[in-house]
Amino acid sequence: VIAECSGNRFVQMTIKQQSRIRRFRDFTYSGKNNHERLPIVYEAHMSVLNAIEQNDVNLASTLLWVHLDKIAKQQKASDARAS
Repeated sequence: VIAECSGNRFVQMTIKQQSRIRRFRDFTYSGKNNHERLPIVYEAHMSVLNAIEQNDVNLASTLLWVHLDKIAKQQKASDARAS
């Protein structure tokens, strides 16, 4: 939603491609779709959107960076276990 609202085609295309890769990796590495993560991810995304809606750019930025950092660390741990 954020990428779509940005009006930046490059960002929109990048997010779409990243989402495709993430879905592929979820199925490839775990053999299942990680449904237990969905509520956590949903809450993180809603927090960012709520901050944007309230025009709190600093909070939205912080929440997004924290979310992305957490995802990157989880992926790194998952990759380490897979190898």
